[in-house]
Amino acid sequence: MGLAHAYAWAGRREAALREAARCGGQPVYPGTYIYLGEYDRAIDELERRFAAHSARMPFIKVDPEFDALHGQPRFEQLLRKLGL
Repeated sequence: MGLAHAYAWAGRREAALREAARCGGQPVYPGTYIYLGEYDRAIDELERRFAAHSARMPFIKVDPEFDALHGQPRFEQLLRKLGL
């Protein structure tokens, strides 16, 4: 999934989406969707990780990669679920 993330970060949208699709249902790093401007999909992935009890979830409030999601109602709701 790292290649899709790198493509998204570099602004290569089509290559990022193609690479993500190639992974056949594997989770896509939420930041990949953020770089693509697909905030709802990023939050969908964060919610899946929350449900799976991902150990990295408490860091989403302070990780600069997630700054674009601050103010999004679903993201703020997720932060409340995390107690952040």
